Amino acid sequence: MSARSDQDSDTANAAAVVPRLPDGRVLVGERTHTARSWPGTVAFPGGGLEDIDRHLPLLEGEGLPEETRAARACALRELGEEVALWRFARADGRRDPAVSARAAAALLDGAQLHDVLAREQLVLDDRGLMPLTLWRVPSGRFAVQQFLLALDAEPELTKPATDELTAVRWVTPRALLADWRAGRAFLLSPIRRVVTGLAAHEGDPAAAMRELSQPPTDAERARLDLVEGACILAARSATLPPATHTNAVLLGGLSGSAFIIDPAAHWAD
Repeated sequence: MSARSDQDSDTANAAAVVPRLPDGRVLVGERTHTARSWPGTVAFPGGGLEDIDRHLPLLEGEGLPEETRAARACALRELGEEVALWRFARADGRRDPAVSARAAAALLDGAQLHDVLAREQLVLDDRGLMPLTLWRVPSGRFAVQQFLLALDAEPELTKPATDELTAVRWVTPRALLADWRAGRAFLLSPIRRVVTGLAAHEGDPAAAMRELSQPPTDAERARLDLVEGACILAARSATLPPATHTNAVLLGGLSGSAFIIDPAAHWAD
């Protein structure tokens, strides 16, 4: 994917979507060994904005600003490409399962999404797609717009067109957190924040939405707790260019005491 660079603005250049069932389960996968970053970590479907996202037709988002439309289209496109969960509808909102299945089959055979939508007279169905926060990674390289997608029922998942995610499954946020604490699942900061928020408000999605719509703090963005009790923090250091930081590791802290392994940074911050 060719994500555009947009380090100096508050607009998204990537999107991620959290599909959620009425019983609270969410759809996750694990990044495969071919992933460009963090293979083996748990992830929601998502990726960088592409030029096509600015031209894909949406059911409800047509009147929104261009950047907002593009992020919504990106989230739904990535959902289809990575887990084969395509959300199609007619322009009047009607769903046609037979036509949608034909469109999905054409995409699996390599057809272009924009061409398939035009030929089948379909749009991307963005009903139930609710924005969470914009998560900018500390390096500024990516600003990921997170979305929650409320589903009415568990859809049937088929083979996706890409191999970016494996072990795709429906799971409760509480179970994901338990796996993270036990070292069985690795959750990057943006993923863990969503999982934690949904688990804390399991029976109150509106409360979870309010919490997860707030921007992350600098501490939340900077720290990387791959497992509970082992936190990685990027520290500015006199390392070899073009790198500017070296990881510091914070161990413990669950019972009040902790050890820090630092890279001997020369700056007070």
